[in-house]
Amino acid sequence: MNFRLLYLPMAGKKPKKPQIRLSSAERRQMIILKAGTLFAEKGIHGVTTKEIAKACEVSEPVLYQHFATKEALYNELHTLCKGDTTMAKKALARREVSTETLCFFVYMITSIIAIYKLPGDTEPSRDTLNIVRLTGYSFLEDGRFLTTVLKDCIGSLFEDWQKNYKAALKSGDLEVSTADSKDLWVAYELMVGGSLFNLVGKRHLPQLHADEKDYLERMSVFALRGLGVKDSVIKKHFKPKAWNAEIQQLLQN
Repeated sequence: MNFRLLYLPMAGKKPKKPQIRLSSAERRQMIILKAGTLFAEKGIHGVTTKEIAKACEVSEPVLYQHFATKEALYNELHTLCKGDTTMAKKALARREVSTETLCFFVYMITSIIAIYKLPGDTEPSRDTLNIVRLTGYSFLEDGRFLTTVLKDCIGSLFEDWQKNYKAALKSGDLEVSTADSKDLWVAYELMVGGSLFNLVGKRHLPQLHADEKDYLERMSVFALRGLGVKDSVIKKHFKPKAWNAEIQQLLQN
């Protein structure tokens, strides 16, 4: 007898996909990631728990073991920004509080929000792209998602941003007489506006969005000027090429 035949798959049947066992925490995170994509495509009211369970390849009872309701799952979607927020904090922790770090911070945050990438990345982050789409839906719905993002994502970085803004004022690098925190929020809103334009691609403003590198640098410089940073100071401290390399090196460590 040819014993190898015993191990050949039966004709007409596909071999089963190997099952990967996830811990409870890993499965919970997987559900958040999969659901994030669905909610980003359809909004909270356009997605059913049945669709979420199918996308996650689990039963609805298993889904409910991790999240009691669809709303409870939706309320956890702000954790999608955890990776970018942690990376930004890590990058800032390695730097001195200064005008140059203010310029670096604005460039980094503009890149993450407006074009969905960490500086130097070639492809957009799926999670960041979903966050922007969810933000767009949030404007049209009850604003819950936007509120949590403001608190846990950009809000958690706000103190660092403000410290560097005040340092720039103290160094005489600003045209303005006060480092008003409201201006930081205005800059953030402009970045979000840019991100929503980018969701629909280059077709609406092709002359602006055709060159992504140029767009990112223009938006960053515009935000810095809006914060009152002098042109001569921007020229001295604005170093996108070096910053791209810095972030990529940090990602590899």
